[in-house]
Amino acid sequence: MEFQSFFETFGKPLLSLILHVEANQIINQKLFKTFRYALSSIHHDFMALQFHQDRAYILEKMIQLTDDAQMYMSDFQICLQNIAYGDVFNDAVPARIPADKRIKVITSDDAELDELLEYFSTQTAWGKKNLQLEKEAQERFSEANKKLENST
Repeated sequence: MEFQSFFETFGKPLLSLILHVEANQIINQKLFKTFRYALSSIHHDFMALQFHQDRAYILEKMIQLTDDAQMYMSDFQICLQNIAYGDVFNDAVPARIPADKRIKVITSDDAELDELLEYFSTQTAWGKKNLQLEKEAQERFSEANKKLENST
């Protein structure tokens, strides 16, 4: 019941935001994709909490995930402001600078976005799960395609 309640207040809106960002990715594909991957990673980790029994761990992780989501949303907002208004006002809002350098920051810098896409795609639990599922699908369909080719 508690997880369901938190899912209604955090998980569902997060998923809705992911879908909305995906639907508007044409605005700036790499930036929007990075933001979507960051939120998808958070959503994946959030959903995994329902299988843990340690309430202290769950609470600590929920706080971390909501903090991460808030930081990424702020980063994304800064990027959008700079894209939309930077030239108009000949100014830019500076990117967030975390005290802990291990914390990821979404910026509109192409090279940094490439690094973040690589990180979210390969280093997070969400990214690793996607890689595993893609590999399984390729293996499954590769075998099916071979059978189809052999039968023709």
